[in-house]
Amino acid sequence: MYTLLNSKGIYPAGSETCTLELVRATAYTAKLLHVSLGEPLFYMIANILDSNNRPVHIGRQYIVGSRYIFNLP
Repeated sequence: MYTLLNSKGIYPAGSETCTLELVRATAYTAKLLHVSLGEPLFYMIANILDSNNRPVHIGRQYIVGSRYIFNLP
């Protein structure tokens, strides 16, 4: 996706906001992520901006905690 955006002169530079909350897997997300129904998941939403602070896209993702390591500065 970023290659296509760059070819159009759009250069994502960072996120305006990023939220992280703990949710439980619904039947739908459990099936997609191959986890048990009700398993705790992180749900992250990031608003990505370009270098002129214009919105590029909103990223939403479910993260299985046992498959991910957060590296915080």
